[in-house]
Formats: sequence, C-alpha cells, structure tokens
Amino acid sequence: MFVKTSCNLIAITVFTATIGLSAQNTGFESNRTRRPDTTLLTYYLKRSGASVPQPLCIIMQDSAKESVLPQSKDKIETPLSAYEYACTRALNSTMHVLLIEKAGIDGILCRDKEFHSLNTIRQRSQDVLTVTTILKDTLGNSWDGSTVIIAQEEGAEVAALLVPYLWRVRKVLVIGSTLEWPLSTVLEQTYLKEHKSTRKGFAGQVEDRAQKAYLLSQIALIRTMRSPNVFFQGKSHAYWAARLDYAPGRDLRKCRAPMLVLAGSLDETVPLQACDDFAAMCLKEHAKNIKVCSYDGLNHHLQNYSAQVPQTVISEIDAWFAI
Repeated sequence: MFVKTSCNLIAITVFTATIGLSAQNTGFESNRTRRPDTTLLTYYLKRSGASVPQPLCIIMQDSAKESVLPQSKDKIETPLSAYEYACTRALNSTMHVLLIEKAGIDGILCRDKEFHSLNTIRQRSQDVLTVTTILKDTLGNSWDGSTVIIAQEEGAEVAALLVPYLWRVRKVLVIGSTLEWPLSTVLEQTYLKEHKSTRKGFAGQVEDRAQKAYLLSQIALIRTMRSPNVFFQGKSHAYWAARLDYAPGRDLRKCRAPMLVLAGSLDETVPLQACDDFAAMCLKEHAKNIKVCSYDGLNHHLQNYSAQVPQTVISEIDAWFAI
C-alpha cells in the first residue's frame, strides 16, 4: 500500500512539473513574438540607464528633428513660442522625451538628452498602433501614470488618437498654430458633412443651424471628458479633435479629460474675437472642466512669429506642468 501511494505521489509531482514547464515555455514563446520596435525602444531605455516606470514626456510635431529642440536653458528666458517654452520645460526636467511626427516615430531623447534615431513608420494607422504598443509593452502594468504628451501642429491628430489607449495618462499638452479656415467655412463644412446636405441655400437660417450643430458637437465632447488634463492651443485643432464624426474626436471622448483651451490666431480672416466667442461658449457650458486663454501669435515658425510669448501664456504652461 505504501509503495502504491508513493508511486501516485511521484506521478502527480511529475505531471504538475510538466504543466509548469509547459506554461513557462508558452510564456517564453509569447515574449519572443513581441514587436521588434518595442524591443528596440526598450533597449534604448535600458541603455540610457532608465528605470521603469519613469515620467515620460512625448513630444509630437510635424517634423521631429533634433534641430528644432531648444539647445540651451537660456531659451526658456526669452521664448519665441509657446511650443519652444513647453519643450524647454520638458527637456530641462527629469522626464524622458519621445519625439513623434505624424508619419511615425522619429527618435527618442533619453534622460541624458542623447538623440537616438528610430525607423519611421509611414502609415498613420500603424503609427498610433505602434506607439501604443511600445508604451504599454515597455512600461507595463507598473506604469505610475505620470506621462505627459506634448503635441505640435498636426501631431495633435495623433495625440487625440493615442490618448484613449494610454489608460493612465495624467495630462496632455497639444500646441497648435493658426486657424486653417475661416470660421464660416468650418461651420459650413461641419453642417454639410453631419447633415449630408448640399451647398444650395446655405445662408441665413440654415447657417444658424450649422453653427448650432457645431456648438452642440463641441458641447457633447466636453461633457464626456473628466480627467486628466488636455491642453489645446489653437482653435482649429480643438475643433478637429472635437468633431463627432472625425476619428480623433470619437477616440478622444474616451479619455474623459477636461479640456484646457489656449485659443488664438495668425489668420487675418478669423479675428481673435471668434476664438473668444468659442472660449466663452465652452466656459458657459462647462466652466469647471475648461480653462481658456486667448492671444494672438501662436505660430512657432520664426519667420512668422517674432514677438515673445505673453506672460499670461507662460503662466498657463507653468501651471500645466505643475499639475
């Protein structure tokens, strides 16, 4: 009887060990099938001596190049644009900086500020998917949520797509430049697309309906956003991100974040009053979740912008970094 029992115990032990080895092998195979770009980014992070989790600053812009970044701390004293000021604040902090352009990942600046070039991904759909996969696989479940995203120009579209998939993002800073269309044209396009109407008779009362539809789409987005903080600079990007029938608008509503709007324009066809009217509408509908600062001169290009950033805007950005 004793011998029989011992044999049973040995059999159970061997069977259990076999199951354990099988599970380990399965996990190992799963790790081997990770995306190559994820492994590459992890390698760069580890090579820089970074420990995960660390605060991570993502900077998105049209053309992510090392030369566009501030090269010294002196720039922060006389910033030429709100974007440059925000970048300087980020680079002078302890955060990692991931440079992303609308075509894909361009490079990563680690804490030592050394620039590492990565192969860009030339398809927008893969762009968002890959960035999301990289961050989740690299930071994992231990991520403390202290991520900051700074988006520039059309990178705002990528940011709007990316934010909902980063489940513990603390805050997002999106910096735009000019209003790309006259406000009346935007309202017309909104109405025609949402109501599948025609241009015939688009005047008077119909135009008012278009404006109402546009404002309702903004309000509907705002009411679904709770936390963390989304900081939009540039009325046109705030508009495109809020469109209910536009992909970034649909996805951004999932992040439940209050919107901080820094609205302004270099486009002479759209007066600053239009931005102020938009801001007033936002504040009236959802004052607790929205803060608005309007000023002229948002474009970061030096040939179009020579004045310094107003102190009020600098204060707003400082307050954003302090959150």
